[in-house]
Amino acid sequence: MLNKTKIICTIGQQSESENVLEEMLLAGMNVARLNLTNGSISVQQRYIDTIKRLSLIHDRALSLMLDTYGPKIKTHIFKNDIEPIGKGCKVTIHTKEEIVGDAHNFSINYEKFYDDISLSDEIFVNNGNVTLKVLRKNDEDKTIECEALKSGNICSNCLVSVPTMVSSLPCISNEDAAILKFASISGVDFVGASFVRTAQDILDIKEIVKKDNPNIFVFAKIENKSAVDHFDEILEVSDGIIISRGDLSFEISYELLPIIQKKIIRKCNIVGKPIIVGTQVLSSMTRNKRPSRAEVADVANLVLDGVDGISLANVTTTGLYPVKTVKELSKIIKVTEEHAGELENINNASLESTAFEFPLDDAVANAVITTAKEVNAKLIVAFSESGATAKRISKYRPICPIASVSSNANIRMSLTLNWGIYPVVANHKTYEIDFMSFASEIAVYYGLKEGDTFIITGGNGVGNTNLMKVCKL
Repeated sequence: MLNKTKIICTIGQQSESENVLEEMLLAGMNVARLNLTNGSISVQQRYIDTIKRLSLIHDRALSLMLDTYGPKIKTHIFKNDIEPIGKGCKVTIHTKEEIVGDAHNFSINYEKFYDDISLSDEIFVNNGNVTLKVLRKNDEDKTIECEALKSGNICSNCLVSVPTMVSSLPCISNEDAAILKFASISGVDFVGASFVRTAQDILDIKEIVKKDNPNIFVFAKIENKSAVDHFDEILEVSDGIIISRGDLSFEISYELLPIIQKKIIRKCNIVGKPIIVGTQVLSSMTRNKRPSRAEVADVANLVLDGVDGISLANVTTTGLYPVKTVKELSKIIKVTEEHAGELENINNASLESTAFEFPLDDAVANAVITTAKEVNAKLIVAFSESGATAKRISKYRPICPIASVSSNANIRMSLTLNWGIYPVVANHKTYEIDFMSFASEIAVYYGLKEGDTFIITGGNGVGNTNLMKVCKL
């Protein structure tokens, strides 16, 4: 049976060939994630063309997500590209002018850093490889004198973060404006907004991409302390959430990360917005053919916590076994979902939260969920032009996958990241279709056998879900 938790794969050097992409699609990839750190815009366009062709050939909804760079503070160039910094060394950060860096001096791309930073702040450089403590600020030349709290390496163009500081860097740089324009015209389905800090960052990005393509959905990447502090308002304006655990771990105490992750997942489940978690998922398979036991447990717990999707990064861009990794991830998801009901770890938070206000559409969705469990349904076929019916059912986490039928191809691609939904395109408006006949065809396509039970739900118009029917093949 189809997995309900979706698989997102970052495309890069090891996964760019058509053969590998095809094998990853057949192994369970639902979304191809594009990142310009893995190739220029022209390279990404080549990936997009190949992915769209494979999706058509295999008649599988394979959507595309493109990440922005986001408002990052970065170092400038170092003389030797990489410089070792010893514990206790004095290091001066230059904010007024760009210099070639060495072990004692370097500059950054953010001039207002001098004004935003405070004495005794800790600065994390190169993904936390080096921690610098601010000792003093020099008003004359706008330099910041620091002491290294531990040994490590600093390199050219590496990330600089300060958990206690909110930068005033613009959310959309010239580079990101070009990325958003490319996303709007190239047929990308989702934008991953990197390093968002507040809800306004999401609103600014939406204003740009929606002008040219109203069908693009913007997901907020939660990867700094500011995003955690402003999470509720970010969730309200975002189309979905991505927890980037790697970058977030440099700004949040690592022992708090699991708690924050679970809280974010639950909040997304309650409002029915897709939640994706990534970073170090099966990362040992970058070089090994099997995941570690701890990695398997990590994936299983994400599934049990209720994520909509799990994202693979380096393991599918530079790893030796991208296809095998997708297969392993799909297998872990499948087995975990099969046993989730026994463990009763996926709480129906959405139903609990809306129990006091049950309009007709929610009442039908609730009936579908309950009935599917009672009759051991193998599939729910939801006829919905807008996709709202399928999303509502997905929010309540049924025991079986949902085939969402719409005549709108854009709606089809927008549903690929929602938990348990497998979108189908119809040739006519759904309320003009013979539900029973078409639903039976879909059930056979998705592997149901004679005697299997499935449920049909839908309505007689857009935004009106008022039908439920229990059927057998």
